[in-house]
Amino acid sequence: MQWELLPSDVNDYSPRTGHTVIAYKECIYVFGGIDEQDRQNDMYKYHKGWSKLKLQGEIPSARSGSLGCVYEDLFYFFGGYTWKHGEYFNDLFRFNPANNQWDKITPKTQPPPARVDHSFTIQKNLCYIFGGSNGQKRFNDLHELNLSTFEWKALSQVRQLSARLGHTITSYQNELYLFGGWDGNNTLNDLWVYSNSNGTFQMVKQQNPPAGRYRHTANIYKGFLFIFGGVDQNQERFNDLQRFDFQTSIWSRIVVQNPPSPRSFHKCVVLGNYLYLVGGFDGQRRNDVHRINLDSENGRQQIEQFRQAPHLMWIQLDLKDRFTPRTGHTACVLQNKIYLFGGVDQSGDINNDLNCFDGNSWSIIVTQGQIPSARSGAKMVAVDDQLMLFGGYVQTQSQIYCNDLYRFNVKSNTFAKETQQGTNPAKRTDHSLVEYCNGIYIFGGKGENKQIFNDIWKFKGQWVELDHDQQITGRFGHTAVSYQNSMFIFGGWDGTSCLDEMYEYSFVTNTFYEIRRCSGQKPKARYRHEALVYNQNMFLFGGVDHLQIRYNDLHQYNFKKREWIKINTSGSIPSARTFHKLVNLENQFFLLGGYDGQRLNDMYTIFVTKTEKINFTYPQEDSSILQDEEVVTLKEQVKELTNKIQREEEKHLCKICFIRQIDSVLMECCHFILCFNCTENLKNCPICRQVITRVIKTSMF
Repeated sequence: MQWELLPSDVNDYSPRTGHTVIAYKECIYVFGGIDEQDRQNDMYKYHKGWSKLKLQGEIPSARSGSLGCVYEDLFYFFGGYTWKHGEYFNDLFRFNPANNQWDKITPKTQPPPARVDHSFTIQKNLCYIFGGSNGQKRFNDLHELNLSTFEWKALSQVRQLSARLGHTITSYQNELYLFGGWDGNNTLNDLWVYSNSNGTFQMVKQQNPPAGRYRHTANIYKGFLFIFGGVDQNQERFNDLQRFDFQTSIWSRIVVQNPPSPRSFHKCVVLGNYLYLVGGFDGQRRNDVHRINLDSENGRQQIEQFRQAPHLMWIQLDLKDRFTPRTGHTACVLQNKIYLFGGVDQSGDINNDLNCFDGNSWSIIVTQGQIPSARSGAKMVAVDDQLMLFGGYVQTQSQIYCNDLYRFNVKSNTFAKETQQGTNPAKRTDHSLVEYCNGIYIFGGKGENKQIFNDIWKFKGQWVELDHDQQITGRFGHTAVSYQNSMFIFGGWDGTSCLDEMYEYSFVTNTFYEIRRCSGQKPKARYRHEALVYNQNMFLFGGVDHLQIRYNDLHQYNFKKREWIKINTSGSIPSARTFHKLVNLENQFFLLGGYDGQRLNDMYTIFVTKTEKINFTYPQEDSSILQDEEVVTLKEQVKELTNKIQREEEKHLCKICFIRQIDSVLMECCHFILCFNCTENLKNCPICRQVITRVIKTSMF
């Protein structure tokens, strides 16, 4: 968002404070206030420039600090004062903008005590006044004025609210919201809501409230409360624009350009989709007019605002011109941009468009060169400064599979089909694709004739199928992430059931290890979920199980501790889904589209830093000089073989306690996996779930 300073002219009202500002029918009206000369009772109208109105009728006496509202095309003004030790007012005036006519209204009941620095708002035909000061005391009373009968009613003294001045009160969905003010000792940043149904104020539990302040402004626009400026007890003035979300009770600071000078005693009104700032005091009285388009918020600004939100809170980003709703798309991050390719849209059509999110907005890239055919289920990773795209399928009915490989140059927006040397991997989709040392690795997936793969391929100039020393079940819809010198694989579908297994594949020794000994709450079996790496952790979101129950849970796996944690998130939690994408950009995750019963193009973000809920660990930096690549490789091989020995030793440990040696056979199924102590209350085999009634204690060898 960007503030805009509107041009001034010779007809501008004099610089002042304590003026009243009203927005009405595309015009702004300014009444009274104090300028460098004296208190005023003049009125100016702004519409593409200022003009001074010729007033008639019973004009109010000159004053500062009066407040006004609009009801049935008429303006109503209450209160104000001449100067601190002078006269304070509790009179009520009405102004007709059609003929510039003033008249004084005599209410039928006793009005509130005279005051200034109070709050004043309207709800239907009722005006509400709270607090303020008469120069000798501060108030915490609430009064109601019926503009149909001109009857005042004292509602109550609000004991739970401290007496205050310079606060604001606004009306939203038949409730009143009071923020901030000065209680004589401190500037406040509390937020209260008043409900007519029970006639009481209740404190709102805010998140990330602005600094305490008074003599600020508050305005409602499209379900949000906007606060601008004000001053604190140290007389530090503000020029921040803060937004409160009534749905989540979260405050966020709007990132703006060209902000007005820090100030108080100003006035803000909403006209159309603009917030107008009129005058105020920044060390001297002002008569400038600024405006900002409240609808111009873009992706980067939303993201910056939500950096203040509690971490581990999902935020839905409302961005224009997003990619169309789809499934089977692929996405990755390169050079701080998110790239999204292909997928099946709502009409069932398969796409080959390339979309880019630059942190600010989405755009479709006009690509050239050897553009991949439209496809779904492909996988894409970043390698150096290029994107690599492999596989997928090209028809929704017969599902013709692909095994072509493409590079995309982000500088020239050019696709090039890779000349594949040697034996190519079989055509497939729903595989995994990771990058390691400028090479790409493919594992698993499904292909023609319902074939399910458990092969692993490497491409670094040419394709090579890698032998591995342990059979891993063929699967598709799994996830694979690269961390240090290994690839970690979780879940998937093996053709008959969902998996919750986790395997580590060593790039150094070409060896698979099943990770069985881990603590914490392991995710349920699933496939077509998403996973990514951040710091020393893998994060996993969503997916679907064998009963087609979809998930929207977020899990963390710590590689060093071998520990699973189910993360409790808050905010706008995404719907349970599958076929989505999850990518990491700096310290935040982005969730892109998917399927929750219908194809989606929604976008969510969640911040993961500075939180106690996630036990991040950080590797110590190696200060030693770089070593020869061959030496590094040999060291890694030694490390991997040491880990392999450790895992072999773990094979002899009881698969329940992981402390004692295996020494018992489960006779019904002949599984040899437990120590005798752990079989005492055993009802079912942990492996096959067979009912166990007989156990024989033996030895391992």
